[in-house]
Amino acid sequence: MSYQRQAIGIIKESIKSAVFIDENARGFFQNQDELKGEREEEISIELFNNFKENGISLAIHQYKIDDEKNENLKNYLFEDRDLVLLDWNLDGNDSGQDISLQLLSDIIKRPHIHFCTIYTSESGSKIDNVFMNILSYFSGENKQFYDELYEDLEDEEEIIALKDALNYINVNRDSVDCGKKIGALFQSNRTEIKKIQEITKLSNKKCAIIKASNALNRTLAPIESHSCPSVVNFVNKTLVIDNTIISILNKDENSPADLINNISNQIIQGKTSFTQLLGLEMQSIFSKSGAFIDENILDFGKDAIIFHREKYRMDGHLHYFPEFIKEIMLEKAKLNIRNKSISLLDNIFLDNQNEGKTPSDKELIAMNVFYNSTKLKNDNKLNFGDVFRKKDSKDYFICVTALCDCLRPEKIENKFFFAKGEPIKKENALQLGDTAFVSYLSDKQIVKWTDVIPSADNLHKYSPVYIKPLQYTILNTEFEDNYITFKSINSVGEIDTFRGEYVTTIKSNYTQRIANHAFNHPIRVGVDFVKK
Repeated sequence: MSYQRQAIGIIKESIKSAVFIDENARGFFQNQDELKGEREEEISIELFNNFKENGISLAIHQYKIDDEKNENLKNYLFEDRDLVLLDWNLDGNDSGQDISLQLLSDIIKRPHIHFCTIYTSESGSKIDNVFMNILSYFSGENKQFYDELYEDLEDEEEIIALKDALNYINVNRDSVDCGKKIGALFQSNRTEIKKIQEITKLSNKKCAIIKASNALNRTLAPIESHSCPSVVNFVNKTLVIDNTIISILNKDENSPADLINNISNQIIQGKTSFTQLLGLEMQSIFSKSGAFIDENILDFGKDAIIFHREKYRMDGHLHYFPEFIKEIMLEKAKLNIRNKSISLLDNIFLDNQNEGKTPSDKELIAMNVFYNSTKLKNDNKLNFGDVFRKKDSKDYFICVTALCDCLRPEKIENKFFFAKGEPIKKENALQLGDTAFVSYLSDKQIVKWTDVIPSADNLHKYSPVYIKPLQYTILNTEFEDNYITFKSINSVGEIDTFRGEYVTTIKSNYTQRIANHAFNHPIRVGVDFVKK
């Protein structure tokens, strides 16, 4: 099977519930004499019939003024949806663009929504303008920032003359030649680019140029800042922001009958489409097979659960009981999907897709970050695998205390074990691979937990490698503004205190490897040899 057919099948399987939002959409109970003869009324019926044929449940909502302020309505529109078709001018005027972006920000905040398509009447260069407005609205900055930045730039004629070049870098920020374009622009306009960096207070040239482009275009910006896109594809008019894949399609050029295929084609042309599809397929498998209910759980009832809970209360560990149940449930779901096959990982399929290309270091690091760590947005309590960076320092600390003790710190008198690490160059980390104790925290943060020598050194394989467990007292294990306080007694009996900022959480199997090695340190044996 071709990659395209495989991809379209996965995307169709991932979309089971959708909603179409347009001020001219046709309501289900709208009488014939209430219709206005708008094209969107026909589109509503065509979409409904086509989606039904594809096994997709579609809700159709006719937007009314201030719907974006109705939380209950938004919950109905967005909860448990896989695809949102959102009109660009929701009130028929330019002000409707801001309303659409407000709704888009709400869609993005809901992690279960895979896809949002801006389904618009705009065409040609106006589609480009839609794209530019989304980029400025989701740029990590707010309206006040861009208003002030525009005031600083509007009299800089030399910078304004570079607007087209700045816009090119803005929309093609993820293209392979972007770095070269920035370099060439800097070489020919060094003074202007430095001025942009100075005004934006950004040392990163690409970021400074993107902010300047957004400001000069006077495109829309939010009152409160929102996340930046992780993927931008101007050619295909697609973006990825957090968990949502956003595409832009013209209503006249993309009939309801072809809509799902066209959305799929937009996505699969992107450079990161394979990993996006892999995640979507896995989520579909989990939805179908990751059941938490089976005949065993149906054999006992509420009283048995409460009885077990009371045992935890008697032991003084009541707060641990919900964590225990969650772990059991997740393990049950994991066992259910263990033998399920993933079509994108089929050996024959992957062999046919192998073009012998060598990925960039950036891609390899991104893959290792995915394998190795996850920054938990709602993590607010010290746990196994949590990594902290010492304030105003390059020292990192990973918690290697057993999970059960992290959940019940009174058992260990709030004395936790950590391993201490420091940054390592990315080329050394990639060269060492899994032969060293290295953690990938982010694309710019890679930490080694031991003293390592690059494997090119022939003596490396003979050198002992140690991770020393360090004990710190953590009186309050709940994060305060993303920080916890470390306390220890130094060699002269004084109390050392420092603050550590939560960075990410290393996945349990990687953390356990570090912990196993660290706790071997106290039982090491030293010997003496004469050294030449």
